[in-house]
Amino acid sequence: MKLRIVLILWVLFFAFSCIEKDNETYVTPLKEINACGNEDPLNSLEWLNARVLSESNPRDSEYVKSVWIKEYKGNDIIVIDFGGEVSECLTFDCLGNRVVVNSQSFLESLSENELVYKSANKM
Repeated sequence: MKLRIVLILWVLFFAFSCIEKDNETYVTPLKEINACGNEDPLNSLEWLNARVLSESNPRDSEYVKSVWIKEYKGNDIIVIDFGGEVSECLTFDCLGNRVVVNSQSFLESLSENELVYKSANKM
């Protein structure tokens, strides 16, 4: 009987541990957006999710301040603003490969409509 109780408690503990881990990797998007073949690209694209989670400290050199996802020439482009004193935006494809967007008007056109993540940390 004691063994059964211990086994049940162990299973419950393990189940709740897994649930907590999932919550730790979930980033709440500012808005729902269907991009890169996913309804939740901020969490479905592992490279993007990992980058946002690991670079959330404003003191880090790769601090992720904001993320936009917008179509450019028929492809979904992810724009990451790394904050800092001089804001630096880099562009990526859905696989996480760095892509060059030679269009200042594209970057200037980014708006709240495409904004999926903004850090709560203040610089």
